[in-house]
Amino acid sequence: MVPTSQQQSFTGVSSLNNQNICTVKGMADGHALASAFPAVKIQERDTYPQCLTALLSGEANAVAADVAILHGLASNVVEHDVTVLGSEASASSASLAKTVAQVSQIRHAVMIRPSDGELTKKIDTILADMVKDGTWQKAADTMHQDIGYSPEESLNAAMMRR
Repeated sequence: MVPTSQQQSFTGVSSLNNQNICTVKGMADGHALASAFPAVKIQERDTYPQCLTALLSGEANAVAADVAILHGLASNVVEHDVTVLGSEASASSASLAKTVAQVSQIRHAVMIRPSDGELTKKIDTILADMVKDGTWQKAADTMHQDIGYSPEESLNAAMMRR
């Protein structure tokens, strides 16, 4: 996520050089970005709202996080003077957003002890029922309406086939 006024400055990987990118302490995306793009300056904060404040105050040039988190943060900025690269940006910033996402991709999952097979079955059934009865799609549509984010279907393909 970047200030809307700076969106056109983020055109490719080299445009990240010497940029201050805010991430949350302990999240994998900061380490992945620093490893993939050594010229990036990673700033760590305790929370995503602190990163948003750093961006809005000019202490950071961008915020790196899961796309859903970025859309949620951006939706709370009343002036809408921030944008999530790749959402409604130029082709060049969309390409950069895709490259960064590939480097710092975070997969989310429901973790259960291997010995708890009954719980696994219950969760699988609940998720499958949500897909069948339309609850999953309704939740995805609401998320898109509220914060402008749509879940990536390819990452949910196994569940969607149920």
